[in-house]
Amino acid sequence: MDSSLFPIYLLNLLVITGMFLVTIYRAWIEKKQMKAQQRIEVIKTVLEREKEMIKNLSGEEFIEMLKTILE
Repeated sequence: MDSSLFPIYLLNLLVITGMFLVTIYRAWIEKKQMKAQQRIEVIKTVLEREKEMIKNLSGEEFIEMLKTILE
């Protein structure tokens, strides 16, 4: 192996490793974003179904209901 190629091989290894880490990080972020989107959809569904009841709730009762939904 030519010693002048070693830095190129090393740089290639670093770039590939960096790209792999960025891909893993993006997948982790997308997973968290998907979970958040699912939670938002659940909240929307509950709020649509309980629209009339929610209109009659006081502020504190509404906050308690949201806390219950989010747990």
